[in-house]
Amino acid sequence: MENDTTPNRPPAFQFYPDKWQSHTRRLSDNAYRVYHEILCWMWLHAPDHCSIPKDSDAIACLIAMPCDRIATALQEIQNAHAPLLRESEECGGRYVSNGLKKEIEKMQDRRNKAVTAANQRWNKSMRTQCERNANASFEQCSPTPTPTPTSSPTPSPTPTNKGGRFVKPTDQEVSEYAKSINFVLSGDDFVDFYESKGWLIGKNPMRDWKAAVRTWKSKRTAENEKAQKPKPRNMI
Repeated sequence: MENDTTPNRPPAFQFYPDKWQSHTRRLSDNAYRVYHEILCWMWLHAPDHCSIPKDSDAIACLIAMPCDRIATALQEIQNAHAPLLRESEECGGRYVSNGLKKEIEKMQDRRNKAVTAANQRWNKSMRTQCERNANASFEQCSPTPTPTPTSSPTPSPTPTNKGGRFVKPTDQEVSEYAKSINFVLSGDDFVDFYESKGWLIGKNPMRDWKAAVRTWKSKRTAENEKAQKPKPRNMI
């Protein structure tokens, strides 16, 4: 098994039935199975999501299939007139799926745009908060026109985590905390959801992500109980 250094690996890729059928219609059952297993291994285990060693013995080991079946299938998959995988010497002698390569590039582009937009909203929120705090401090230090003391506006609280500034959790931290409270939750889904919202709950910056996880658990439990509750039967 190759070392996987890719964080937050996407669990699935987009499936296009028309392209799949046009590419695999000529394959035998054995070659069809091998091609499917190769693509799945690329997406789930390859560091770049889209390549696999070009050696048939290595492929047989990686996807756990007999060497003779791999060798026979590769002759069909890499047909000289229409090969399904690109041979790349730049990657150290590997088969590369152009379709998966384009898919991971699109996913990474969408994720980068979501993170950038979330950071912009977060920074804007923090700048607004700093301006409010600065205005409050200025008003508090300004001399009053009358002897009667006046109260200065109370600065809005800054999102904190255990007495300090709020720190975004990683997907692993979310998954581990959810597990500790007996709640099955994908850390990726939680982090991506709040990244897209700028880590805001409503219009307010998040203070405690663990409390948000517990809220998700409560809502999920309520939904499950509602779904399991028997519906009343009509009496005839």
